[in-house]
Amino acid sequence: HKALDDQRRSTRAPPIPRLPVRAESLFFGVSPARRDPALKGLSLKEVSSSPRVYEVANFLRPRELEHLDQLIGACRDSFQHSVQDAAGGRRVRDDDRTSLSLELLKGQDWAARAIEARAAELVGASPDVVEPLQLVSYADGASFGLHHDMGALENTEEMGIPGVIPDVIDVVPPRRIISVFVYLNDCAEGVGHTEFPFIEPPLSVRPRAGTALVWCNVDQFGAPNERLAHRGSPVPAPHRKFGLNIWVTDTSLAALAGRDAPRPARRTPRPTAAHAGCLRGASDESRECLGCGLGSSPESLLLCDYDRCQSAWHMACL
Repeated sequence: HKALDDQRRSTRAPPIPRLPVRAESLFFGVSPARRDPALKGLSLKEVSSSPRVYEVANFLRPRELEHLDQLIGACRDSFQHSVQDAAGGRRVRDDDRTSLSLELLKGQDWAARAIEARAAELVGASPDVVEPLQLVSYADGASFGLHHDMGALENTEEMGIPGVIPDVIDVVPPRRIISVFVYLNDCAEGVGHTEFPFIEPPLSVRPRAGTALVWCNVDQFGAPNERLAHRGSPVPAPHRKFGLNIWVTDTSLAALAGRDAPRPARRTPRPTAAHAGCLRGASDESRECLGCGLGSSPESLLLCDYDRCQSAWHMACL
């Protein structure tokens, strides 16, 4: 995402972001939100009151969960070690982050567009300000150390001292003012929890498939709220954890979804020779092509049954 990297190279402090009206109500209103007709049936459960953090059950539709599961299977060799965005456009690998991640394209396919739009609508923002989605994978004891979604933390050597909250430094534009983290599978109790140690009382959330965790990274004055620093607890073998990062920023990223952006099929691994011998006809109208994301002309879809892959492709997208 060169365009996004270019925006993150600025060292000048960006102006304090103004939250959308709906977001101000969600996170700083007199009473917490529970259900809003505009949210099309989504229910919000307040799991922390100060600062406010919400759980949104069934944020993802079953069809979207299935699509992302297929995408993870097809792109499992493309996941890379998670990194931290730093000033000057640098991406720094941190030993405290042993999870893997995969960045999708802005509006990559029908599922990405629907998810970006739903996250934006939830907080009253435009889909243009939503960063490209990011898939994350945890296995074999992987974890994600304490961090803040707006930038690096300092005073880390004092984190073990009661009452000491680290400061956020190197806030990198575009500012990630709201975070939506979606769990893609269930995890056992105590495995892969999202933990907020500086919220009182400390918050620990167990992953449940399709459920989103939503919080605002700034306080009511627009400054980074250090109490929203969080971590992903370890996921020991044989457990696995998959998640989806959605960040709502203060900047339009519409250029990342321009006509010159690569087609999704170019970022999605094409069937190998081993797969080619397993392609068979399909007429299941609930499936979508992994290349273009469309389910049109199901009679022309081919399914791959190599190693239970079950990916669907249009002939023209192979």
